Amino acid sequence: MNSPPLTPLPGSLQSQHLNSLQYDRDYTWNDNGELIRISSPRQTRSYSYSDSGRLTGVHTTAANLDIRIPYATDPAGNRLPDPELHPDSTLSMWPDNRIARDAHYLYRYDRHGRLTEKTDLIPEGVIRTDDERTHQYHYDSRHRLVHYTRTQYAEPLVESRYLYDPLGRRVAKRVWRRERDLTGWMSLSRKPEVTWYGWDGDRLTTIQNDRTRIQTVYQPGSFTPLIRVETATGELAKTQRRSLADALQQSGGEDGGSVVFPPVLVQMLDRLESEILTDRVSEESRRWLASCGLTVEQMQNQMDPVYTPARKIHLYHCDHRGLPLALVSTEGTTAWYAEYDEWGNQLNEENPHQLQQLIRLPGQQYDEESGLYYNRHRYYDPLQGRYITQDPIGLKGGWNFYQYPLNPVSGFDPLGLKVSFQGDESTQKTLKEAYKAVAETKFGHKITEELESSEHEYIFRGLRKGINQTCYDDTEYSFYIDIDNDHSSCVYQGKNKACAMKPTLLSVVSCA
Repeated sequence: MNSPPLTPLPGSLQSQHLNSLQYDRDYTWNDNGELIRISSPRQTRSYSYSDSGRLTGVHTTAANLDIRIPYATDPAGNRLPDPELHPDSTLSMWPDNRIARDAHYLYRYDRHGRLTEKTDLIPEGVIRTDDERTHQYHYDSRHRLVHYTRTQYAEPLVESRYLYDPLGRRVAKRVWRRERDLTGWMSLSRKPEVTWYGWDGDRLTTIQNDRTRIQTVYQPGSFTPLIRVETATGELAKTQRRSLADALQQSGGEDGGSVVFPPVLVQMLDRLESEILTDRVSEESRRWLASCGLTVEQMQNQMDPVYTPARKIHLYHCDHRGLPLALVSTEGTTAWYAEYDEWGNQLNEENPHQLQQLIRLPGQQYDEESGLYYNRHRYYDPLQGRYITQDPIGLKGGWNFYQYPLNPVSGFDPLGLKVSFQGDESTQKTLKEAYKAVAETKFGHKITEELESSEHEYIFRGLRKGINQTCYDDTEYSFYIDIDNDHSSCVYQGKNKACAMKPTLLSVVSCA
């Protein structure tokens, strides 16, 4: 579970000190387990929260810098106009959790609650020149973004289309950009930029286009990147080679022509080649070669040489959430550096080597053409700090179908599916206090520790209406914790099963 710890227990990150002082970071937590300060040589950021743990403001100080940014929200967590910039605003909530406008854009939604259009907001008193940029979003029947366009003066500036596999993972995208043709006319390029994606479960591990292939190695069991490996596409082409069986078949005829080996022989040669490449030739293979009057060395001379492509390898330096802050070369020099706000918006970037670093908050990939972050099941808008479509798991993800964790300083949502605590501010506060009480008990600590180390995401919510003496949930995975009696016998009773014990506000923990 990726919710923040509710007390600064052992295991809470206190500091990051590396060889380069610019990366040093010290973390300060309050008694509720909330991160209240991050100090680094460049600056200090302090965080304020509501009683329910919602992020309400950030105070950044540095040399010649002192900035306070408040985050005003309605009870469901939707952004409201900044009270300091809009003191006359009377808006207290957004109907249906659909934000219609902010300081930069006007928004429109379809009947499914999906964002379909975003247009530049022209402030009152400013002369209109009809140069507003309009972003349009189109979806398939499974509510996945499949087509995006950005226009100005009714002319397209950029267009993109997205392709998904049967598991709903994005596997390709095509992007057309506005360019000048040979006649001097500006229009979308005829040939799109094509990007392919490779996955390991829910983690995006490979990005490849016609120029490079970028592979990411993650920390085991998490979405925190560790190693970045970049290989030029031209180098990949040089790695193409014939197998030993193919080489022998192409020149194995009596006249030097090709022959066709039986499948059994091809299989034996493939195994032999694998053993030679790993320098682990078995005795069985040696005996087989000897019976044919051959040696390992002779077969090795028949193999095409193995080409090792030139690769750029960098190590990730991430913050406590797994957001990349720097790429460090194998020589220890900084090749890329960036700073972000709490919601993942990039504030500045130092990129002298023009590296493409698209990873943002855990599980997110930056799409330059739209400004959105692809988040496995949905797309995240960092400017609003929320998703552009409703949660595909419905009410299991909370009453606000669009929300990202309301404390992004410590919480995150790598799959775009859910948040940790559900309900209004009062309920969330009670749930967190109950969770803390559970974690401090003997059996409860074991259960919460198991949940937090699981690869699944969990949702904590209050009791359902009508439940008095039993804990009951009809989802496929249900966990029950009794903080009064310290029981562990009712952890999981099976689908559609009831648990006869006194319910608490933390009676149901559902695994989506």
